[in-house]
Amino acid sequence: MNDTAIKTMIIEDEVMARDFLAKTIKDIFPEIEIVAMTDSVQDSIAWLNAPGNAADIIFMDVMLIDGSCFEIFRNTKINSHVIITTAFDRYALKAFEENCIDYLMKPIKAEALKRAIGRCRDSICSTNLNNLLAALSARNKIEYKERILTYNDGHIIPVGIPSVMCFISESKENYAITKEGRKHAIKETLDTMTSCIDPEKFFRISRGCIVSKDSIHSITKSLDGRLFITAESPSGDSENGPMLNFTVSRSRAKEFLSWLEN
Repeated sequence: MNDTAIKTMIIEDEVMARDFLAKTIKDIFPEIEIVAMTDSVQDSIAWLNAPGNAADIIFMDVMLIDGSCFEIFRNTKINSHVIITTAFDRYALKAFEENCIDYLMKPIKAEALKRAIGRCRDSICSTNLNNLLAALSARNKIEYKERILTYNDGHIIPVGIPSVMCFISESKENYAITKEGRKHAIKETLDTMTSCIDPEKFFRISRGCIVSKDSIHSITKSLDGRLFITAESPSGDSENGPMLNFTVSRSRAKEFLSWLEN
């Protein structure tokens, strides 16, 4: 790449986010030419596979209107410097496994954008992938809770996080419901619990509920895009464990299904 011919592609399904990114790039780097903007996996693959089409840099959102951006990697050869843009941090490892050069959290800040494009310009993408992963791990290492203290009838009872089916909020009180069907009061808010339990195993489906992945039994999709979840004890024994129903809002449905699949 050189300063006078940097070709850039934006893959983003949110119109406002796409337009904002394009404007910010042009404001900071007027020498960059935006050669394509797509909003789906299929359109992106088609553009990349078309003869004569090429981009030095690709800004790529994770969740697109027809699936995950990682499907693009599986269906076409990408020689560009890829910069992932997303509102979620859980895809960072997968992004670096695909040799993406940077991972920008939305809303994207100008300094982060300058850094990412600077890496492309200086060919930092040739840095050993293991070093990038090690740096990411050291920077973001989190010790997730293994157990939580619960309170029942004046007793303090430690409960292992793996035994929890869901965390719920009811009438300004917060509870952990175990896979055996026991309901324990907890002092932590759901906001606190979201930040200290493993996001690979738990998902906050609404303001009032965090559900365990291995407790999800079935899902029904409504006509308006909402998801209705039936959760039960992994043993499937309704006599020894609860069966509960929850709703995932339309705005969280796509992200929830991606989390569940991966």
